[in-house]
Amino acid sequence: MNKNIKRGEGYNQSSKQRSFTSLIALGLSPLLSGTAIANTAILEGGGDRSNLRITQNIVTTDGTTKSITAQGRITLGSPNAKITIDSINGSKTVISANRLNGNISRLNTQGDSNITNAIRLIAKDATMTIDEIIGGINKANTLNGIMLMFDHANLTIGSMSAGDNTHNGVIFGGTTVVNGNISKTGSGTNNFVLTADSSLLTLRGANNTIQNLVIQSDTKNGTGLTLDASLNNIQTTIDTIYYGDRLNLVFAGVDAQRSINLNLDTTKNNQLRSVSAISGLNNVLTLNGNGTMSIDDIVQVAEGGGLTFSLGTGTTLDLKEGMSGNGETSIRIDSGYATNTATLAGGIIQVKNVEFSGTSSQLTLQADQTYISNLLANASASTLVLDGSLNPIIAEIQEIKGNSLKVLMRGGGTTTSKNFNNSKRTELYLNGGVIESVGVESGFFNSIYFSSGTTTITSPINHTTTPNSNSRLLLSLEGGNLVLGSEINISADNSNSTLQTRVDIQIDSGTLSLSGQNNTINNLSVTQGTIDLAMTDSQGKPILRTGQTRDFKTLNINNLSITDALTFNLYVNSKTGETNKADKVILKNRFQDSGTAIFTVMGDTHDILAITYDSNKSDNIQIGEGMQNVNVMGGESLIGYDVIKAQIIKTDDGKVYLGSSINQGVASEIKDVVRSALTVNYDLYLANFNSLNKRMGELRDNPNTQGVWARIFGGSISNDFGAGSKTDYVTAQGGYDYALGAGENAKNYTGVTFAYSRSWTKSNTLNIQANNSINNTTTIALKDVSSSMVEVGVYNSYVADSGWYNDTILKFNYIMGVFSMTDNPSLESKTNNFAMVLSDEFGYRYKFGGDESYYIDPQVELALGYFNQSDFNRAIQNTSSTLQASQDSIFTLRTRAGAVLGKKLNVEKGFASLYVGGFYEYDYINGGNAQILSNSRIITSLGNTPSNGRVVMNLGSNIDLTGNARLYIDVERSFEDKQKTFMQFNFGARYGF
Repeated sequence: MNKNIKRGEGYNQSSKQRSFTSLIALGLSPLLSGTAIANTAILEGGGDRSNLRITQNIVTTDGTTKSITAQGRITLGSPNAKITIDSINGSKTVISANRLNGNISRLNTQGDSNITNAIRLIAKDATMTIDEIIGGINKANTLNGIMLMFDHANLTIGSMSAGDNTHNGVIFGGTTVVNGNISKTGSGTNNFVLTADSSLLTLRGANNTIQNLVIQSDTKNGTGLTLDASLNNIQTTIDTIYYGDRLNLVFAGVDAQRSINLNLDTTKNNQLRSVSAISGLNNVLTLNGNGTMSIDDIVQVAEGGGLTFSLGTGTTLDLKEGMSGNGETSIRIDSGYATNTATLAGGIIQVKNVEFSGTSSQLTLQADQTYISNLLANASASTLVLDGSLNPIIAEIQEIKGNSLKVLMRGGGTTTSKNFNNSKRTELYLNGGVIESVGVESGFFNSIYFSSGTTTITSPINHTTTPNSNSRLLLSLEGGNLVLGSEINISADNSNSTLQTRVDIQIDSGTLSLSGQNNTINNLSVTQGTIDLAMTDSQGKPILRTGQTRDFKTLNINNLSITDALTFNLYVNSKTGETNKADKVILKNRFQDSGTAIFTVMGDTHDILAITYDSNKSDNIQIGEGMQNVNVMGGESLIGYDVIKAQIIKTDDGKVYLGSSINQGVASEIKDVVRSALTVNYDLYLANFNSLNKRMGELRDNPNTQGVWARIFGGSISNDFGAGSKTDYVTAQGGYDYALGAGENAKNYTGVTFAYSRSWTKSNTLNIQANNSINNTTTIALKDVSSSMVEVGVYNSYVADSGWYNDTILKFNYIMGVFSMTDNPSLESKTNNFAMVLSDEFGYRYKFGGDESYYIDPQVELALGYFNQSDFNRAIQNTSSTLQASQDSIFTLRTRAGAVLGKKLNVEKGFASLYVGGFYEYDYINGGNAQILSNSRIITSLGNTPSNGRVVMNLGSNIDLTGNARLYIDVERSFEDKQKTFMQFNFGARYGF
């Protein structure tokens, strides 16, 4: 096979000459001999060879060459009567014309004799459907097979096969679609040559094996290969692509139902113009071999589509213009190898998933910028290398899954480099996850930035590499948190360290947690942040790495710079039998800038509060040293639910001691959330207070003495008590009443009512500010809050058709609430309350207008409510700490005054009315004083529930359907209050008899 085809060869020749040149270049010379027409079928046109129609099968078996030619068009078969062309027993069949149309069921050179069988179809323009192309076995090892050569074609092929030593070829401009498999046996080959711009080869068969794909278009405009999974899952292998820089590769899958896999050997295929995935999620381009695959244009993956590059060992993928799109993009280090190394190069690459699999996988990043959404470290040893030896490398990983990832930095530059931005640097941005180790092989400009989340590095820095003495690693916290699972120990000149790499740490914001016992940081630069040596749970108990004891830690800092504030969070245990009683921070050399060092402590609350400082004693608890020129102060720690303020004493020699700390009580944010928890049932209680019209609808002009009614109402209310909350509720209520005459055009209704109500509450989430919190913030909120209420009541309502009305109701409620302040469902708390309401509403109806169809109802309501004591004693976070919380009984005196303006519309069988109302409502609240008791046994007052008022607007309608049946609808909203109704909908019906 001749692989030395020169780009542009034959481009100045005619289209047919170029096609022939392609065959010659591939070693597949066309067999064109003889011009005589022999054994032809029926000819149309009275012997005029410009147009021929062949309707019978063509079979050549006598070892001769059959040549059929025409100056015009040859038509082979028809859609309803396809023909076959067989050339066997050493025979050759050649059909050529200016235009060739065909419907062929089979092209066949099948046979295994030591002679050559061949079929050649040649035309300038061709439109053909061929169900099967069968190239038989050729034991003679000479040219054998089927060749189609069309300058411009619209060709559909069912399937294509090549036997041993047989070579099939399709040389075309235009379009060719192969719906079935492309197969071969032994050394047989199937070949395609695309000769014109915008030519397109589409493969739809399940299994395709192509030896040579040659792109001979004049330019790079749109010559393409499309893998279309509309019929099958597709598995395709192409041995060699010539002039791949002119080929556009398109994956057209079908959702997640079907897969496409294209296999290329990078030692034979090193360039593609473009790759895109326009549909389907399971599209895979598998690259093997110790070569480089370069893709010139940006790789595009459409929304809803997916594309995976599966890289074999030694493979380099160079995405020159990068990769983007809204689809699922993936890089997979192939699991087919025990040890696999691959390289990703190019421009700006955005990839959703990078997956390491197998026993040992390594991916080297040489691209300018690589943005990875998810990195899956599934291999037992997964290594990500940032290689900045040739150009600056920037990489960002949003999420790391797995715990076997190793990161290796190969930066450029030295300590004498002046321009950091132009140096050959490596930068890695992380947003949380677990990294087994970080190593530096070379270069001064290697940086890891922790942007968000919490990242853990489990092994010592650089424990797997031996870098040169000029290498450096910067660990920079920029809003993210970093946990070092082992000691970090670098001396000032590295002379006493097994590490030659210089490690500097910079904290702009975030928390650095140190697990090791003895730690040394050479250069530490801080804007604002925390170094956590304590590493305790929220109760102040150490999170032990091994065993059951906790050794005190030491942090040595050679050079320290603080711009704003640096918090050191330390563990203290004065009752231990060891000499040291606390973690310690030692500043070795110098301090720069004007910031402050804040010391916070964790441990047993009672133990910390019992610690004192006495300058005359030697058993004071030391927590710092070398702080002569440092501003130091004590900070606040959140231990359980109590805020502990550390008292710090600094002596003239720069030593820092822990003095008498102060318990400042429960954190204010926790108090606010507890306050909201105590009012959960109270919200539902207030939502069900009272209103005559909303309860029973319009009672005027009612001819019946008895009635039953039912209504459903619900909505959303909010309050600013404590943390603030929003409650959604729904109530079903019904009743029965009996009416007695009470004068002319007036009645007095006496009845009973029953109701059931449910509510769901969500509080605001509050940030607990404490110096020792991770990233200085812990959040708390009410979770999984629900209440239910049962109610029974009696009422008496006097209503005149025109004039006074009065409604009195006495209700008894039992309310059951469930809530949690933790994600642990076993730590739910319950509050149950008994309540009652006595309400009286009175008003007067004025009718006006020529037909007195308009009315206005001035009205006043006075209601007195009682809500009994609330309390709970449960854990409110994922801790063993508990709070005892209680709230005194609440007396609520509600006054409401306003008016309703309405219009009554008489209809054939009754009436309908529309109304709008406006009121001012005020709740005078007495009682409701609340307090909490934490583990430290300090009682903290939460204050009482404040009185408050609001403006209420409502809109509604009453409808008389039959004289016996009435409907009523009402919508209400309130404004300007600590407690307000966003919207309440009320729908009811009454039936009289």
